[in-house]
Amino acid sequence: MSAQIDVLAVLDDAPSVTVRGVTVPHNTREWRVATNRHPSTGGSAWGWIEGAPGNVCWSNDRVFDRAAAVEMVAAHSQWLEDQKPVSIRLVEARERYMRAKATHDNALAAYSKARARMVEAKESFAILARCGGAK
Repeated sequence: MSAQIDVLAVLDDAPSVTVRGVTVPHNTREWRVATNRHPSTGGSAWGWIEGAPGNVCWSNDRVFDRAAAVEMVAAHSQWLEDQKPVSIRLVEARERYMRAKATHDNALAAYSKARARMVEAKESFAILARCGGAK
């Protein structure tokens, strides 16, 4: 006899995030807070959470407002980060390090070049001053 799996029970136990009474199941997509460019008929801003499953809307005239949507997106982003294996996190850290190192090296090279030009200019000015060319 094969064991039956209660699919609904499994789905009910799926990870989700709840903020101010609104519960949304996690998925593998990045989420972001989107805002409709037109206010509601009451004049209040409203929008949705892009990437979240279903139709997750927020409105500044409700309990689940923009701040709650931002909090939910942050919680989901943290959950996604927590799901990554250490090996992926190490690779991402190495990539961030290499980008930061390249930025640092470029800035150091630009600084060294500017400093050398400044020293040359000071030396030229000193020579002119000794010769009476600069007043």
